[in-house]
Amino acid sequence: MIEINYRCIGGGKEFLLDRLLNQDYFKQILRLHLGERINLNSAVDGQAYANYYIAKHAGELQNCPNPFEFNAAIGTKLELLKQRGEKISLTHSDRDRLAIFSAYAKAESQLSESEFVQHIEQHMEQHMPQNAWEIR
Repeated sequence: MIEINYRCIGGGKEFLLDRLLNQDYFKQILRLHLGERINLNSAVDGQAYANYYIAKHAGELQNCPNPFEFNAAIGTKLELLKQRGEKISLTHSDRDRLAIFSAYAKAESQLSESEFVQHIEQHMEQHMPQNAWEIR
């Protein structure tokens, strides 16, 4: 049903859009499907970031960071798509994704782009060490 614009659907991006739009993103899509008018002047209000952790080789996922979600001035979330002990076979597609890290900041946080990026980098270092992913 949600194939109005495939570029903004999937991989968690639609949820980032929902958080950043002052209107309910999914509600607007449903209204459009029902033939109702929607506000075409909607604007994204803030900043967002998404990073996909992708398996580099096949094997069994031995270690991964713990999932988390923090809702603050800058919201961050790590959603695991694969679990410890799961067999990984490379498909060279979206199925190779191990996890999605996303972050958002509404405009009222008044963060510059560099402050937003710095916060994300600090958060990733603290909650996702470099050696957190292990596939054997």
